[in-house]
Amino acid sequence: MSIEFRSELLADRAILYCVGQLKAGNETVELRKRVTSLLRQRRTIVLDLGRVNYIDSSALSVLVGLYSSARTAHAEIKYQNLVTAVSYNRRNQSDTLAAA
Repeated sequence: MSIEFRSELLADRAILYCVGQLKAGNETVELRKRVTSLLRQRRTIVLDLGRVNYIDSSALSVLVGLYSSARTAHAEIKYQNLVTAVSYNRRNQSDTLAAA
């Protein structure tokens, strides 16, 4: 799997740290499982995406779907550190930096 997750439970929220690439397949299945599990424990989930360097369209769809599901359950998902440069193409990140 090309992503790693680490969670932290605080009194009023849970934080899920994501490191790596979010893409269709096992990565998004695992993300959905982890967020669903955390929603059973806290009403507010913070997804820290500051160390995610690639998001494909399927993963983006899952992020939107999780937001919607949380709202339906009267919970909330907050996305943190979305200002990090993310590659939306399959080129190697070093290729992207060299082209800049």
